[in-house]
Amino acid sequence: MHKYGSVKPYFAIDSAIEKCYYLGVGVTRQRMTPVVTAAVTGAFLLQTLMPVASAMVEETTGETPEQPTYPTLTVKMTAYNALPGQTDDTPFTTSIGAYTNTDIIAARSKDLADELPYGTVIEVVPVSTSSKPDVNCGRDVVHDQIGLRVIGDAMNPRITNTVDILLDHKELVQVGKIKRNPAKAFGMCKNVTIKIVGKIDVKKVKNMPKTQEELKLALEQSEIKLDENLAVNIK
Repeated sequence: MHKYGSVKPYFAIDSAIEKCYYLGVGVTRQRMTPVVTAAVTGAFLLQTLMPVASAMVEETTGETPEQPTYPTLTVKMTAYNALPGQTDDTPFTTSIGAYTNTDIIAARSKDLADELPYGTVIEVVPVSTSSKPDVNCGRDVVHDQIGLRVIGDAMNPRITNTVDILLDHKELVQVGKIKRNPAKAFGMCKNVTIKIVGKIDVKKVKNMPKTQEELKLALEQSEIKLDENLAVNIK
């Protein structure tokens, strides 16, 4: 940097004043009044700072990508296994005829059929650190096994306002010093917020996604849109 860098603009101001003289403005160094000097100096600084100010305005008012918003529901949440005693007499087939895939399937209570029709894809919102602890809820222990879920099964008609996550009973989780079935470790969770992130076509159950990656891809490619009432009709 020039050793006089902090006062360098004044050389430019001096040149501007000289230029006024040569252009016949009739302003000389001897006849420069404080008012004229201020006017010339102000004009120069304004011309110098305008591009900077303009850039700052563009930066602060630049458009940012619009973030998607998703409808939410507050429900009770449990977990289950595809085992006799926890399902009907067809533990490996869901109520829509799909395979009981522990990587993507979730069931919902009958009273949520309008809000969560089959094919709805949900995401479980993490527990807020400020929330009051739910002593019967162990979903933090199995959070890594949940991911996105597609509604593809139904619960017993007696149960209300509940979403049931299908988990693999062989994927044991550590609870204290004991390894437990993830569905039992999950327990009963109250006031769980779920985001409804989309919907996929589940009419052809053989074409249903098999993994989290396939479910995300199917969701991106789906042309089925959510309506204002959360429920979505398959086209």
